[in-house]
Amino acid sequence: MRALLDKLQTTITDFIEQPDALLLRVAGATADAPIVFKLLLEIERRNKSDVFLLFATPFVNKEQYVDELIRLFRAEYQALQKEREGRQHAPLQPLPDRFSGGPAQQLAELLSAARQLLPEPGRQRLVWAFWPLGLTDPAAYGQLLDGLVPGLLASGRGSGPLAPPPWTQRLRLIGRQVGDSPAARRTADAKYVLRTTADFSPGAVQRCLQETLTDGRQPEAVRMRTLLMVATLDRAHGRSEAALAKYDQLLAYYRQHNSPALQTVVLVQLGELCQQQQRLPEARAFYEQALAPAAAAQVPVCTALLAKSFGDLAWAEQSPSDAAACYEVWHRLASQLGDHQGAQLALAKLTAAREQSGLTTSMLERSNPVEASR
Repeated sequence: MRALLDKLQTTITDFIEQPDALLLRVAGATADAPIVFKLLLEIERRNKSDVFLLFATPFVNKEQYVDELIRLFRAEYQALQKEREGRQHAPLQPLPDRFSGGPAQQLAELLSAARQLLPEPGRQRLVWAFWPLGLTDPAAYGQLLDGLVPGLLASGRGSGPLAPPPWTQRLRLIGRQVGDSPAARRTADAKYVLRTTADFSPGAVQRCLQETLTDGRQPEAVRMRTLLMVATLDRAHGRSEAALAKYDQLLAYYRQHNSPALQTVVLVQLGELCQQQQRLPEARAFYEQALAPAAAAQVPVCTALLAKSFGDLAWAEQSPSDAAACYEVWHRLASQLGDHQGAQLALAKLTAAREQSGLTTSMLERSNPVEASR
């Protein structure tokens, strides 16, 4: 997954840096749209020079969408004006009271007005992402996106055939593509439009992992981390024998390279595999093997991982009081580590274990294997 994100991040960053194209169309499944938007926010955070306008405004119809973009942009513009006044900088030119024409023309005028956010002269670019996370009318949104670059090209014909106006030279547009319209296909290879695809499906993740595993240029440590992810996927999809073979290889590697934290992770996953198959004594044996490397690692995450595993095992063995003791350790460590999701899950399991055993007092004084390993 990280490799897929890095690949898309490189594509977007290269698009921002290149000098010719105006629009990058990013196709992908609906489920992947929030992931891409989060990645855009991360790119903005890392980029220290360019100006970003990233809007996830839902699309109901063209008029509503453009009106909302104008409203949001005015708010950004006014905030910048106040900031410039506070620094005693020259004010920006006032925005028009209204943008004329239909939605497409209003959007083109809005983009033209937005260039004032860039200092003159300079190399900064304005990166504007049209990324509606909600789409009531995908076809209408597609029409608006299809007409964006042709409209800009038409407005710049005075400076040459199909040439964009000069003010767009520092403009980069990123649009969420939904479907594959005829207009999108016609402009797919045009000089001013680039296309890419965001695919984070399980199949894409699996293919990416396999490519990393077989890439001899990758450092061995990277390939072993990838092997651990593939083993986890094998276990999740019931490929137990394949997972066991990979875990054996990983355990030997991390023992050889004296990595107690990753030894702990592998041993815990081996225990979880046995527990899924209801081989509880074998699961306990693996968890107990993990106690020594977890103590040597001195990493709270490892202790939290073991606390959860011992707790789940105790629950499976119908020993809710022992499960509560481990879950309380897990909850405390997850809270200290800032793992809010883990802390919530630990609290839910702790509550259930206490209710099942009739406990009302803290179990931290009880002897349990996780505390003994600390």
